[in-house]
Amino acid sequence: MLDTRTFMTRLRNALIVLIATLPSLLAPDPARAFGKGPIGLWPLSERHVLIADSSLPGVVLVDLESGTAVERLVMEAANPTCISTCPGCDFALMTGTGGEIWRIHFTAPASRLLERTGVLGLERARVELLDLGEGASAIRNGRMYPPEP
Repeated sequence: MLDTRTFMTRLRNALIVLIATLPSLLAPDPARAFGKGPIGLWPLSERHVLIADSSLPGVVLVDLESGTAVERLVMEAANPTCISTCPGCDFALMTGTGGEIWRIHFTAPASRLLERTGVLGLERARVELLDLGEGASAIRNGRMYPPEP
């Protein structure tokens, strides 16, 4: 049997070890993190950015003033890598890792939609997979090549 003093000493040592290792067990470890997250970002205005998010996968409209995702367009078959548009355009172009390119058609120019409603209406957007095969640049391994003579 252990006397009280020996027991308390061992208990104190065990608690010191536990307290010393607890922060490292609870801290997030970036080496164990999976997924790419948002990798394509396009500022639409001072307040809004459009993000191609591979973990969704799809497109997210973020309001920088409130810090929230205002809209999402989920595209299950996509693995987005980049997105771009212009304030006067009524579409955005998005690329994926497999070399796919999509045109996302809005109901009006992006700047007008954001001024009027604060959203792009992604739930009403028409998504079109662009075919840049024959007669245009060929896509192989996610890279565009000029047409062969």
